[in-house]
Amino acid sequence: MSILRAAIGMPYEHPLDTIKTVMQSHQKTDMSFTDAVQLIYRNRGIKGFYAGFIPNFTRIVLKTAYRLPMMLELPLMITRFSNQLFDKKISSTASKTITGVVIAGFEVLIITPMERLKVWLMTKDSSVKNIRYFFRHSHQLFRGLELVFWKQNVSWVTFLGTDEFMKNFIRKERHLANTDMLPFWELFSVSLTVGLINTLFVMPLDFLKTRIQKDGSQDGQKVRELTVLAKSLYKEHGAQLFYSGWKVRMVHYMLQSMLTMKLYDMLETSYRVVNSSS
Repeated sequence: MSILRAAIGMPYEHPLDTIKTVMQSHQKTDMSFTDAVQLIYRNRGIKGFYAGFIPNFTRIVLKTAYRLPMMLELPLMITRFSNQLFDKKISSTASKTITGVVIAGFEVLIITPMERLKVWLMTKDSSVKNIRYFFRHSHQLFRGLELVFWKQNVSWVTFLGTDEFMKNFIRKERHLANTDMLPFWELFSVSLTVGLINTLFVMPLDFLKTRIQKDGSQDGQKVRELTVLAKSLYKEHGAQLFYSGWKVRMVHYMLQSMLTMKLYDMLETSYRVVNSSS
């Protein structure tokens, strides 16, 4: 299923990811969507929009393989553990939030090398022809690890926590049981809200990660001084710089959601039914 998910989504998701990454990494701070598209096409042609496709495809396949099982099972495990340890049931939103932290910590070592390689391929000098150059001249496959860790924590907590809170709110308003699936358009509204909140908090970290992981980055020397780097960029360019490409990310997020949100809700609801009857 993870390979199928990547095969269906990546042909249209990856070009958006490339455009966002170029907008974040370029020295021109007011680069528009059109500017980024023209730059990529002028330098590399159509194939430029698919730079970094293999590591990104691999990242999606690996993430999908472990994420769905962990997203379904961990909240139930955390709830059971809380009942045994504290003799008190925690809310589903709290268990989902803790689940996000656990998944983020688990996956950081898996996805950081793929993220680093993907960003490097998307931003590398067009004169560099193959990936062997990267491994011959760079030994920093885990560059940006700290930022990926914090980015994934913020991303997972805002995603799972907000998603569960919104779904519980809708079910309560509509007098639905916890095992009832939500209609498509209500799931879409949840995804839109989650996407806006997720983008608001994740984009600054994603921007800094791209700046550190990009080809020829001098910022990589300042990984241990992330606060200094962020302050200097903020002082020079303002807060809007940290949201370069945010509209592209929102479109990317909504396309992902349309592909997965109904499947996730269906699997989660079915999983709850099975566990409640066992």
